[in-house]
Amino acid sequence: MLFSTDKLGVVRRIRFAALEKKRLQLLAAHDSRAPKDDELFGFVTAYRDLLEVTSPPATRVKFGLFELYEALGDPIAALTLAAEIAETGSASNIRRAASYASRVVTRLGKKEHTRRYKGDKAAKTEVLLLCDRIVARAPDGFEKQRLELFLQISRKQFLRAVETAGALGRMKKSGVTDFIRLVDQLVERTDLDRLLPTIARELTATRPAIEAAGKRNFLLGLRTRFRDEPDVLAALDLAPLDAGSVAAELAALERGAIETFISRREILIGGGDSAEAIKMAGLVEYRRRLGGVTIGAAQPEQKYLVLMSNALKFWDDAGFRTEVLADIERLIGRRRDENASMTLGSVHLLRGDFDKAEKLFEDVARRSKVIAKSGASSFVADMDRYQVSDALGAVDVDFGSTAKAEAAFVACADVRYFRRYGPSYLASLRETGSRTRAHLHVAGAPDEAWAAIRDIGAGADNVSFSVETPPLALPAYYASMRFLRAPVLLDHVADRVVLTDIDVHFRSNPDGFAANPAFAAADIGLRMYDKIRVVREASAARRTVCRYPRTYGWNQINAACVVLIGSERGRHAATMASRDMAQHLQRVVDRGINAWWVDQNALFYTYRRLAADGVTRFANIEDLGMPYGSFDYSDAYVLGGQSPLFTHQG
Repeated sequence: MLFSTDKLGVVRRIRFAALEKKRLQLLAAHDSRAPKDDELFGFVTAYRDLLEVTSPPATRVKFGLFELYEALGDPIAALTLAAEIAETGSASNIRRAASYASRVVTRLGKKEHTRRYKGDKAAKTEVLLLCDRIVARAPDGFEKQRLELFLQISRKQFLRAVETAGALGRMKKSGVTDFIRLVDQLVERTDLDRLLPTIARELTATRPAIEAAGKRNFLLGLRTRFRDEPDVLAALDLAPLDAGSVAAELAALERGAIETFISRREILIGGGDSAEAIKMAGLVEYRRRLGGVTIGAAQPEQKYLVLMSNALKFWDDAGFRTEVLADIERLIGRRRDENASMTLGSVHLLRGDFDKAEKLFEDVARRSKVIAKSGASSFVADMDRYQVSDALGAVDVDFGSTAKAEAAFVACADVRYFRRYGPSYLASLRETGSRTRAHLHVAGAPDEAWAAIRDIGAGADNVSFSVETPPLALPAYYASMRFLRAPVLLDHVADRVVLTDIDVHFRSNPDGFAANPAFAAADIGLRMYDKIRVVREASAARRTVCRYPRTYGWNQINAACVVLIGSERGRHAATMASRDMAQHLQRVVDRGINAWWVDQNALFYTYRRLAADGVTRFANIEDLGMPYGSFDYSDAYVLGGQSPLFTHQG
């Protein structure tokens, strides 16, 4: 034996310390845009092996494993470890396990943490049972009550949840955030009348803590939310709010608190036209505060643009917009850090100087790994200046026995995504009663692709399929396929082609959308954010949402829905879209840069070229609404405004 037991333990602890350092470095580098799942799974195996030895202590290893599972979006595995520690560990480790568990459950509602939990009842039940185990052993205190709050909300025990959240708010500043988050959710419920007395009682008790935490903007938000409901305001012991009174209230707040107030959902995007006056009163005060900021000494310009561009006046008044853009240049001064360059790129974009915008976006994407994951890396002002092949638009496609239809919903995917989402796509379409053709285009080895089609498409009604061997095994290629294949889809599938993502869920029968007369008077249908539209969320709450024009090039046109039309100009538009997409994608591949958002950059580029000819007719899908997605357009209306980036007529 080379080492004594004691020496062996020392060696293991040294190796574990080195492993811990590498694990923490990996966790810091891991995110949703650049996931390190394979490496994380490797560490999971290594840490699992460590549980088989006595040194280092198993509890330390389990906490490391917990964080690995947390990063991988597996709350059950993470909470299982926390429950084991809670049932066997020391008092301090039990408290730490409860703290770790509360961190996980706080994130469970966020889709980037895990999609599986939200749709899997068995998984949700298991999560709740694991939390019950931790709560049963955790000592009284903040972290235990935070877990109890999660359990109460999950089990829809909202009256108890309000009381628990109020107690948390009176314990710690972070508990104030829990209370505010819960109240903001509950005031949107249809059974608010039942909940209101408890909310009012806890709000009164917690109000000193709210104000001490600098969260008076939350109270102002409630006053704005219920500005037309005096009975609710009276129950909450809050005074009415209008543009005049909000100015006086905000004058007493710090700039950061004013920024937070304007950023509240019911002010920034959720208030409809009646909230615009209150929002502008806040923006006027916010702008006044920024007037005293030393040039180049701070970095508020990006937030300033976000807030101002979510106001009617910014898009309705070209003179005001010019002043705001000049404000931003003053705030930036000579700085060219990431924040400054991105914001200045938007300034040039909104002024119509696409060359300057591209230069800034490209430069900052080259310097920043974070921004390289945005559309900044693939925005192009003029593709003609680059020698880029469009060969990706000319790939052989096997349409099998496809017969051409009048209209079709078309989605594309590689074999893996086709197997994963194809069945639910077809099921949700047919469950609405739709009789319109569905066509699924699959990329992969022909034998494998047609085998998947036989498995999924057997017996499917009014469904056709096509297959290609992809020249690139790249997620961005698969996401762009439907645009690359636009001309041949018009040739072989239908005279009117509705291009969608394959992972959408149809909420209502989309046949009327496909047959909308607006498309008969157009050459292409695009989802363009050119004006301010007021829609509703497609959830049970159906909250009002103002959708404002965007300030980045890759957010101008949403790729989730494009309609190809078989007119002469429509075929020209489809051919142009295919070529532009091929060149944009080839350019990022040739340069080895990030391909995120390349599809929306390419679509905006195509739009600009088509709009310049003065002949192409556009249908805006934002005016027609979509039968899937996050928004309900059934009673949508245009509030006003006009983005200077959209120049077509009609």
